[in-house]
Amino acid sequence: MIETGGEFGAFVKRQDLPEISERRLVENTVRILERTELLNGDKSANCQLVVGEVQSGKTMSFTTLTTLAIDNGFRIIIYFAGTKNNLLYQTTNRLKTDLFKGRNSKKQYKIFQNPISDESHVNKISNTLKLKNKPAILITILKKEKYISELSKIFGSVEIKLALGNNGVLIIDDEADQASLNTFARSNSKSEDWEHDEYSSTYSSILSLKASLPNHSYIQYTATPQGPLLINLMDLLSPKFHVVLTPGK
Repeated sequence: MIETGGEFGAFVKRQDLPEISERRLVENTVRILERTELLNGDKSANCQLVVGEVQSGKTMSFTTLTTLAIDNGFRIIIYFAGTKNNLLYQTTNRLKTDLFKGRNSKKQYKIFQNPISDESHVNKISNTLKLKNKPAILITILKKEKYISELSKIFGSVEIKLALGNNGVLIIDDEADQASLNTFARSNSKSEDWEHDEYSSTYSSILSLKASLPNHSYIQYTATPQGPLLINLMDLLSPKFHVVLTPGK
């Protein structure tokens, strides 16, 4: 049974939405979290697709999903916040603005932007995981090979593996049709020797990050779903489920 009170309930109420819009937001968010297949101790590494028109509330959706996930025991949420610095800063600031409302918000949330795999960042994240009040760790990064690879190294470290255990992690890919998919897929499809397939750098780094996280759900948000829907079903970024967001007023 999903817990829908707590931070999630408070966040939804703060949006001051019309009744029908609030109901849609709650229903869609619960559906997305259920489809992570990570509740009740279950294990998964699935992908799912969330489709919404431009300005249909995609950012509100994944911010609301953040609060619901935290209420249900998730400790780490990763956000691929586009390929440009302005998009990274926009997402980070939006999360802070929307989530840091209560007196205890600084204790509830810890945000890391583009962390690198040095001893300092590894210790900070692992020590945060060990805190008794169990704050949520929100990690915003540029969707580029350099930063995703650094994150893979962090989660590959012994300290983080021990501190995280089998807890599930959410990876939220904003504008998932851009840069994430393998740009060599078409040329690979024409080759008869699949063992020599080529992979674009960002795509390869995403696969490495997924491999470093035994329990996770990779959630693709986009207004143009053709790419994720049409890739090979055996591709690790092929979505198992999809949700269509219905915009409110």
